[in-house]
Amino acid sequence: MSKNFILLFLILILPVLPAYTVEAVAVSPGTILDPPGPTKYVWDCVYEDDRSLICKESITGRGIRVGGIYCLFEPTVELTIIVHGWYPENKDVKGATVFDLSAISQQAGSFIASFEGLAPNTKYVIYKNDEKWKTVTSDKDGKLTFSDGISSEKRYVIKCAKSAPALPVPPPTTPKPVPGFEVVLAILGFSVAYLLKTAR
Repeated sequence: MSKNFILLFLILILPVLPAYTVEAVAVSPGTILDPPGPTKYVWDCVYEDDRSLICKESITGRGIRVGGIYCLFEPTVELTIIVHGWYPENKDVKGATVFDLSAISQQAGSFIASFEGLAPNTKYVIYKNDEKWKTVTSDKDGKLTFSDGISSEKRYVIKCAKSAPALPVPPPTTPKPVPGFEVVLAILGFSVAYLLKTAR
């Protein structure tokens, strides 16, 4: 087969390929996630036959950055993160959902999750499988971290519990009198009275 023929074949077939590859991630016990390796973050997912997960978009790597917030899952086993909702604009809105994520693993293990770029010194409530699980506070740099064990699928919804504390407003300042101002006024008064008296 000549090189020209191979080149012609690639030119004809490549435009037909879709912009992304649709991936199926089986969630039944004992099935290895595809592809193996670091954490996979997926969007636009639907379940098929209550057994397999069809994903239109995926990013495989250590973490993802969306809307100025960096999310990092460090697992001890292969892990897939399903992004149901990602709302960086809610990071300091009390009661609003900031993240809605599911973690899926086919093996027992654990992970550490961290989020950078949140509101500093702010409380966030984490709901696990629709139940209130824990409250965590971001540090002064806006970083939030939590960890959990994993062996199947768990859903985490993170909501802003308390708006970031407002910066203290300095109290209004009243002008302080100049030291010795009263003495100067007294001398001035005596001087005016003396001048008026001598002028008569």
